[in-house]
Amino acid sequence: MELNHYHVLLVEDNPLDVKVIKEFFKHSKEQTTFAVHSVDSLKSAVEYIKLHDVSAILLDLNLTDSFGIDTFLHIKKANSEVPVVILTATDDERLALLAVRQGAQDYLLKTDLSCSILTRAIEYSVERKTIENDLADVKAGQLAIIENTEDSIWSVDVHGNFQIVNSKFKKFYRSITGNDVRIGKNMLVQLPESFHNDWKNLLVKALEGNQLLVYQSYKLDNYKQHDYEIAVNPIINDHQIVGASFFARNISDRRKFEKKLIQSEKAYRMLVESVNDGVVMINNENNIQVLNNNLLKHLEFDENEVIGLDYRLLLARSSELTKENITAYVLDSEDPFKIILKSKSGKKLMFSVKGTPLMDENGDVAGALLMHSNIKKKNLHGGKQGKAYSNLVEKLNEGLVYVDNENKVQYANSKFCDLVGKEYDELIDKPLFIDMVDERTERILSEKKMLYGASLADQFELKLTKKTGEDLWVQINGNTVFDENNQSIGSVGTLADITKRKLRQVRKEVNNTELSNLILQSTKKIELPVKNIKEQIQNKSSLNDIVLNVEYLNKRLTELKEVVSMRHEDVQSDNVETKKLVNEIWLDLQSQKNIDNITFKFTNECLRSFNSDNKLVKFILTQIIQNTIKNCHLNKEVIDIELFVEDTPTGTKLVLSDNRKDLKQKELEGVYNLFGEDSTGKNSNWSSLHLVLMAIDKLEGTIEAKSLNGLGTEIEIHLPELR
Repeated sequence: MELNHYHVLLVEDNPLDVKVIKEFFKHSKEQTTFAVHSVDSLKSAVEYIKLHDVSAILLDLNLTDSFGIDTFLHIKKANSEVPVVILTATDDERLALLAVRQGAQDYLLKTDLSCSILTRAIEYSVERKTIENDLADVKAGQLAIIENTEDSIWSVDVHGNFQIVNSKFKKFYRSITGNDVRIGKNMLVQLPESFHNDWKNLLVKALEGNQLLVYQSYKLDNYKQHDYEIAVNPIINDHQIVGASFFARNISDRRKFEKKLIQSEKAYRMLVESVNDGVVMINNENNIQVLNNNLLKHLEFDENEVIGLDYRLLLARSSELTKENITAYVLDSEDPFKIILKSKSGKKLMFSVKGTPLMDENGDVAGALLMHSNIKKKNLHGGKQGKAYSNLVEKLNEGLVYVDNENKVQYANSKFCDLVGKEYDELIDKPLFIDMVDERTERILSEKKMLYGASLADQFELKLTKKTGEDLWVQINGNTVFDENNQSIGSVGTLADITKRKLRQVRKEVNNTELSNLILQSTKKIELPVKNIKEQIQNKSSLNDIVLNVEYLNKRLTELKEVVSMRHEDVQSDNVETKKLVNEIWLDLQSQKNIDNITFKFTNECLRSFNSDNKLVKFILTQIIQNTIKNCHLNKEVIDIELFVEDTPTGTKLVLSDNRKDLKQKELEGVYNLFGEDSTGKNSNWSSLHLVLMAIDKLEGTIEAKSLNGLGTEIEIHLPELR
């Protein structure tokens, strides 16, 4: 266990108080130790903290050489990094509060002191002061960042009053107003008319929650026209807009370059249109300056729709480049890279792109030239045969995927995309099943790739996790793909959804385990009455005692027989009429005793009957309602029971709710607790739930129980249509 040690300076001129406080610290908890040094004057305290590292200071404001709030202010001036806790009498509490407002961490009344109060106050004050110092460092770092940028940065509150400004903005503001910025002053007051209306409109829109990027031209104090790019964002705190931030960048030089770029476009156009590849020229801000007809034809856009557009907006949303500066990316990477562009109609087109930096007349990087070579899926879509093959694979009931030798997806049909829950462009050129398998499975797939040349060249079952968190079991049948030189170039695999089959297997295994446990329990429950009957016969006990044990034994054997019978009973597909079935169940229950304190409400929203086993459905509902009634009597409650039934796309949903308040969510983590024994260990329904679960499993349904936050319990059952 980590040991915490604190060096405390006690500034107190009352010897009795000093003795009592030191004694308190001696009885602190084992994992925390305190070294307490005491002084009786302000002068001694200031000298001590200049020479020693102190964790915290306990300070009496009224000393022999200082009095009141001045005592704290002198200590703070000597060392503002050390947390201070004020010691005060009840009549000085107002002064103590004033010290807290001036920066003290806490104050303690001398009349309320104890070991735990003192130690806790020191620990908390040190922790709070550490956080305060960290926050101050962060704020200083943020201020350093905005001071070292080329942009003019300022922020205002909801009234337009200045809150934060950097040096660049101070210079910018002085050049347009002739005045210095004053924190707290309204930014619109001294602005010239040309600025006033623009900035006022930007502020109003930002306070409405809008993020803005605008371009403005202004004449500054040198009477020259300057072009500015201004970004405005709302400042949000606790879901409330509390102000707006402004970022202004002088883009006059950039505009000059763009104009020159446009002037040379005609000459350049003749060159780019003679190239078979798609050609795009962008500036440093990713805006398209030139795009040739070859690429326009593929993308189905008119030229005026894309010139000036951010090139990244044409990329498929899964592309990693959507967040990159394309020119910077081209500078960092000499190799061609693959991208997927979206056409106007939504089609996705894959290209191999070779990028080349463009330089201005000063030799500075001014943008990039991007040459696009269209990557066609020749084997899947080329010519008439390709179209026929494409139509075929899209009609498959199974998912189909093609991966290269690097295990990266090169093609996937619609069924595959639906199965794994991803868009086509999220899959292409990405590792197969990325973020869908655990580390162990990923390692196994990697080993398969090493053995077979591609990860799908095999037949196996695999558990995937979709983006929604839902589990998906698939069966994969893969084959290696070879080129004309008999070299492996990847593999093609089909995926079949086997989730239902795997869930049935799991349920079957669970049921077998539960049945084994049930038989073991029943054997133990039978052993005792058999032993008792033998002993009672030998001891010539009364006939009544023997009969009681025989009845108990008979009851347990009957329950075991019911479990075995349920296990072997075949499912019969009937036309289940819910309303008629529920009425029969309630009539049967009314013939029993002790249901006077039960109210039963039935809501039927089924528009049709459904195919299921009438006998099993009746058994399930009867058992659950009987168990609810039984729990009611055990807890002596007046209980309301409601059964709600409605159609679902795949079958029927039955929800049984009641107002029992004795069962909490923790108890409902296993549905078995609804059918457990009472507090005496008697009145067990130990086999009832197993029979219910077996019946639901036979009907391929599900059951879930939950607590309604202290308002009752709810059991929800889904039963699919039997085919």
